[in-house]
Amino acid sequence: PHGADDRDVSSAMHRASRHSEEAALNRALPYAASLPAEAAASLDAAASGLRTALAIGDFQRGAPHALRQLALHLQRKHDLADQERRALILDAHAAVCHADLPASTRAEACVVLSGLLRRGKHLNVSLGWRPLWRLLLAAHLPEHGPVSYESRSVAASHRVELARCVARCRSHFAAGEAQAMLDAAAALLCPHDASRFFLGASLLALFLPSHGDAAACWLPAVLRLWLSCGVDGSAEYDALWLGLLARLAKDAFYGHASPVEWAPHLPLLYSRALRLLRLPGGQEAGAELRPAVVRPLAEVSALFQVGAASSVEALRCAARLIVLSLPPVQPPAGTGGGGDGPDAALDPEDGTEARREADAAVEEAAAVGGRACAWGHLRQLLRVVEPYCHPSNAGGFSSEVGALLGSLAQYAWWRARVEAGGKGP
Repeated sequence: PHGADDRDVSSAMHRASRHSEEAALNRALPYAASLPAEAAASLDAAASGLRTALAIGDFQRGAPHALRQLALHLQRKHDLADQERRALILDAHAAVCHADLPASTRAEACVVLSGLLRRGKHLNVSLGWRPLWRLLLAAHLPEHGPVSYESRSVAASHRVELARCVARCRSHFAAGEAQAMLDAAAALLCPHDASRFFLGASLLALFLPSHGDAAACWLPAVLRLWLSCGVDGSAEYDALWLGLLARLAKDAFYGHASPVEWAPHLPLLYSRALRLLRLPGGQEAGAELRPAVVRPLAEVSALFQVGAASSVEALRCAARLIVLSLPPVQPPAGTGGGGDGPDAALDPEDGTEARREADAAVEEAAAVGGRACAWGHLRQLLRVVEPYCHPSNAGGFSSEVGALLGSLAQYAWWRARVEAGGKGP
């Protein structure tokens, strides 16, 4: 499988077809004309009920009932005007940040807020990040919050939904808050307390904004933390920062963030990607190539947002960052083959000589523009990986190598499609 992006595309197509089918069935009902009015009345009752419940402190019945009605309204795909969506986002954010809300009810509020923000990316809504930061601290460090008598499953669901909600709210945090987030996490980044250190690092990777010019503030600090923290051999820890940098590269690619000069950071990126592949490097250099694995504690796993195959997820982030950091290069004339079409250069009779000539021409074209650095790093990485793609060299590293090559191909297709005027996954 290609991963989450392909799953998102297929699930989106399924939801669209199901929504059109439901809309057709609704129009065929004898009382179809009254459905919009009933939906508006239900939405108004749920929104007013949520505000009333928060005002009077009815967290056991009133707030859960109103949140379920809002979630049902979103599931039915009713149209929402921008003004209504903005007001509901603010109400749901206030519900999530309410200090006295039970964990199970807050998880429902997080689901509602995430659903509202999913189609409200274009809205100019400012949401506060400090209440969400305090809630995550209280959820992972008991001394920062009141004693909770929720079950273990409810507490785990609360942490996961809260982290997903923060990821949705992140683009609506106020501008210029990156330095405040770094200051808030400084007290947690103690190398002598592993639980607090991983918590502070994961909070930074989760909260730091990547839009606008915010990266100019936090990028040097994040790179210092990544390189000098002493955590070596942890795929989960590398996935934190690779995911953050991949998110920054995507925002810069779409024009939502200031351009980033990736050339100084390419050695770090490619060396970490090569280490995540877990390629056998011999017995003498084994300690340098594959250091001892350091895994984060289970209590903060919800913030890392990686699955069981964490090295695969980290390599997917590295592949996206590699593809988006490549400068565009126009191949010189004659490197695409003869008159038989673009596949003529792949003729087996030509052997590897034609491929070498084409590669040399592309490298020369990149060097003329001063852009050979990124392409050279990628070509060197592929040359290192190439011997391990042979069937006789299969091993424990095969899944990582397959994930890297498949992700590189997928994101290269995605970038080419977007640059050609299409819409990627």
